[in-house]
Amino acid sequence: HDLDKTNKTVNRIESMRDQIGDYLAKLKDYPQVDELRSVAKPIKDSLDAIESDMIQKHIETNEDVLRYPVKLHTKLGALRPKVEGSYARPTEAMESTYRMLDQNLGNLLKRFDAVITTDVPKFNRKVDSLQVPNPVYLEE
Repeated sequence: HDLDKTNKTVNRIESMRDQIGDYLAKLKDYPQVDELRSVAKPIKDSLDAIESDMIQKHIETNEDVLRYPVKLHTKLGALRPKVEGSYARPTEAMESTYRMLDQNLGNLLKRFDAVITTDVPKFNRKVDSLQVPNPVYLEE
């Protein structure tokens, strides 16, 4: 389902971002770490942008729900039970909104796949070319 895809993608984004951050922190004294940082930055920026389109990361208190815009995950979560769990047929507006949200999710997943198929291999090749100690490769 859409919420499962969203959750799995957000979890993978967080894992990749942590992996990159931890690895770069371990290499902070390595002479060529800036080269690796320059390849990692577009990955982290893309992952952050995708994640922020999927979920609202700024909510810490109940009042924050009113301060920040609702993101895709919350919209899908609110609409899904009304579309799938009702005895009555969903309204055309519900179906139309659900299709739009599903399309938005599809676009975000394509962006994520592009990072995985393009930027991550660049990072892994840079790790190889720099011959860094204890190399860490991102999952492609």
